[in-house]
Amino acid sequence: MHSLEQFMETNITKSLAEHALDYANKNNLVPLISFYLEKDLLKNLIKKLDPKLNEIFRKFSYNRDLFIKEAIKVLDSEQKENFVHFIYYATPISEKTEIMIIKNNWIPPKAVILNGKVRFTFMPYSDIEELEKAIKTQNDDDIVVEFENGIVKNYDRKRNIFTDFRSVTQIIQSKNKVSLNLFTSLDSIFIFTMISNNVYPYKNKIEITYKEDKFEFSILEGKASKEDVINGNTLTAESKAELYYDYKKKMIDERTILQGLIYKLPNM
Repeated sequence: MHSLEQFMETNITKSLAEHALDYANKNNLVPLISFYLEKDLLKNLIKKLDPKLNEIFRKFSYNRDLFIKEAIKVLDSEQKENFVHFIYYATPISEKTEIMIIKNNWIPPKAVILNGKVRFTFMPYSDIEELEKAIKTQNDDDIVVEFENGIVKNYDRKRNIFTDFRSVTQIIQSKNKVSLNLFTSLDSIFIFTMISNNVYPYKNKIEITYKEDKFEFSILEGKASKEDVINGNTLTAESKAELYYDYKKKMIDERTILQGLIYKLPNM
């Protein structure tokens, strides 16, 4: 896939992308990071979306948010569960953590923690060791949240300075499931992002195992066929609408997007 190849052509992400490609080949996954970096796949997707979205785009091309709102109504008639969203980052710290991907096509993916513990952080970290160092030196918050069946079960908030206090309070007091930007580690984030693009959003379950300072992943439910992945059938209605609008508005510059994704990675 072109998206992973672009990361392989960039020196600072070359080894990470090569590792992800090797993982994809061994685990029968489509090595796709984002449709924003897949020119041919994106072009085919836009053609398929045209009959449904062309008229909506003509009406609401002046406002991206409004277009996306109206496009979602057409693309997805299923009633989705209400989630409360944590706008910062979370890193799994349990030996085993079960999650559900609800939005892919970006780094990091959005997920719901079904079972397990995570740390809430202001920024992503290269690995658990770097994260723990930041906590010990008081350069990030010290917040651990445990989930059971998607709902907050317990939490330990020792320091909450960097992330918005009210936002964290809303999360830990919520009776709804929580969506968050789930970042594992620098070594594994391309693999995790790739896996998120190979499952059906809202209809999947992934087990993340942390042992010997490494993250490992198992798709328990919802793995998509190769055809569905390359045809965009694992994208959410929101992602399809975003891609359609940005493509029609000629807002997609692959180089800029690539650099933006790299910039979001820790120590890059």
